Amino acid sequence: MNPIKIFSLALFALVLSLTKSYAQSVPKNSFKLDVGAETMLPFNRSNLAYKEYKFGAGASARLNYGISNSTALTLTSGYYNFFDTKDFKNLYGTDFKVIPVKVGFKTFVLPHIYVNAEAGVAFTKTYENNIKAIYSGGIGWASGGLDIGAKFENYSGQNSGFNTVGLRVAYGFKL
Repeated sequence: MNPIKIFSLALFALVLSLTKSYAQSVPKNSFKLDVGAETMLPFNRSNLAYKEYKFGAGASARLNYGISNSTALTLTSGYYNFFDTKDFKNLYGTDFKVIPVKVGFKTFVLPHIYVNAEAGVAFTKTYENNIKAIYSGGIGWASGGLDIGAKFENYSGQNSGFNTVGLRVAYGFKL
């Protein structure tokens, strides 16, 4: 396992063990649906084709289910579009489209501050269609219905992959 991943997991476990339980935006045994807009910057692309995608944007929906006073299980899906550069678009004629489906959790470590982690699959559509593994982690702020978060995502599979950093701004509705 990569040292950065090990360090990140160890830091995450330490933060969880040292913090108190904080009230969250999803009460125990209830559902909340967040709908949001996302922006992404790809980096560390292992395949030459991915190097042509400079910026991504999309929309997502996240279903949250409160399992305690500070933690929720999550199910997230959406649609992302990574925009092509002009030269690459003339060659292949398309942007890189992704439909992620992820499950995970969100836990509040301070009032209004949370960390989250998710894993799943990403259905990709471009000049070739693939299914990639996806995992992500992030930190965010939620108050009332507003949820603003920063995230890191990794897409891998079919001997290629890439990472993104991104920002998500969402509004939640209790169900």
